[in-house]
Amino acid sequence: MANTISDKDAYLRNDAEESTKKRELATASSFTPQNTPPLAPSVVATKSPSTPLVSAKTAISSLLAWRPAPQNLFEVQFYDDFLKKFNSYYCSSVNFPGVQLVYNRAITTKLFTLENYQYADEVTITWRETYNHEVRKFHEDWIKLFYDKEKDAYISAKSPTDIAKRFKTATVFIHATSETSIYNVLKLTLINMLPMKTPELDVDWSKTNFMEYSITYKIEDWNWEWVS
Repeated sequence: MANTISDKDAYLRNDAEESTKKRELATASSFTPQNTPPLAPSVVATKSPSTPLVSAKTAISSLLAWRPAPQNLFEVQFYDDFLKKFNSYYCSSVNFPGVQLVYNRAITTKLFTLENYQYADEVTITWRETYNHEVRKFHEDWIKLFYDKEKDAYISAKSPTDIAKRFKTATVFIHATSETSIYNVLKLTLINMLPMKTPELDVDWSKTNFMEYSITYKIEDWNWEWVS
């Protein structure tokens, strides 16, 4: 009786000779009709390793071994002074340009002179929206601290508490992964952020994946450190 291929063949190495040796151990006599469905004629093994069956087995093994790259989601925490707790959201990217030096070159001497030092006062974060649209709600409430839409008027900060609510400090945790866990390796702190807009609304039937927003903020300062 000809040997048949078991479902374990998909997990063997992509080596025709070794796969054939291991496949010879899984003969048809080791299976019963009750737990093994009949195999189609196209999956009956032959002795030649160059048959289309071996090529198909190799392709299937490669597909089963392939895994998509993990999604890089960074945790972002905002401290709520009123509730005395951290609000956590997630983002897929943080674009921080850094400081910049501006030079001027003299026409006669061709030498450079330092004209200006530009602070890194903007950061762009691409947020991953939640099922309950918590990211949008967070930014809408933040914008309301500056402008009253119903009265069409700016809102003045009348106390240190009002000022503290407008400036928010975010901590971005950069993750690394191991075979068994995810752990923090870097902490980026964005100090005294100010909002510039609310998230854009993009509803599209052709998009079946998650919803993301890219929002730019003004910041007063920043620092980063390795997490031990």
